[in-house]
Amino acid sequence: MAFNLATALDDVRYAEIVRLGVSTNVYVVGPPDELLLIDAGTDEAAAELIETLEAAGCEPDAVRAIIITHGHNDHYGGARALVEWSGAPVWAHVAAAMQIEDPSGDFRDPAAIWDNATQEGLDGFRERIGGPARVDRLLREGDTVEHAGLTFDVLHTPGHERGLITLFEPERRLAFVGDLPQGGLDNSGNWLGLFHDVAAQRRSLRRVIELDPAWEFRGHRAPHHGDDVGANLACCVARLDEIESALLDALSRQSPINDAQAARAAFRALFDIEVARPRGYAITTVRAFFIDLAGQGRVRQTDGLEWELAQ
Repeated sequence: MAFNLATALDDVRYAEIVRLGVSTNVYVVGPPDELLLIDAGTDEAAAELIETLEAAGCEPDAVRAIIITHGHNDHYGGARALVEWSGAPVWAHVAAAMQIEDPSGDFRDPAAIWDNATQEGLDGFRERIGGPARVDRLLREGDTVEHAGLTFDVLHTPGHERGLITLFEPERRLAFVGDLPQGGLDNSGNWLGLFHDVAAQRRSLRRVIELDPAWEFRGHRAPHHGDDVGANLACCVARLDEIESALLDALSRQSPINDAQAARAAFRALFDIEVARPRGYAITTVRAFFIDLAGQGRVRQTDGLEWELAQ
């Protein structure tokens, strides 16, 4: 069954891959005879994605490149299948390339954001990655991508993930931001946000805000445009402040505290829900905030690897 292929602009469409109530977007940019795909979805959805593209008249030999915004498997997992279908090269940031070309190594990383300690976790990951895909071009800060009369500036915008890039087309102020927005206007009511580097996330958000995008093409959910773009990005900045405040408040009530206890406190403060066992992404997020606060001299880690307020 094909997915919906929505139209944002004459030359920007996006396939909405809906899983568990959340849509992951694959963007189709350019005229029918010269296409650029931005992100690849998961391997489990690849056959339906290809069916969607073919039903919309997208010929495989019209695809010029597949750009991956960052190295999370819901964005690169379908890359190998798309390469086999189209023969197009894959382009990504150097950090994302390491994950795309060696996804199993990424899964086994002790700091992985997913459940990598169970067979169920491994089976679920395998369903989403398909297999490694060669990255043919490494995209770095300051590069440009020329496509169908458009010129995209490549911006390195880490924070959510260290290899995340934003593609910005200055003439129409189009910003393909991947998963940079975390905690925006239509954020899920139980999603804490996923951050590897909080300081970098603040810098990346401020940088994109200063560009004043007219369109914000996101990795999940419908794009924003007009006044909603600035409002959404402002909400993302506010979410960082909310999480930081919740963690500092938790430390004022109980110190020292471990990552899991802190994550539970953040879920209670932000969403008024109890989470018995916080998932890997939440632990990664909490740890990133504590590392950022430690760098500011506001918290410190104990010998027992817990966190406490700095004296």
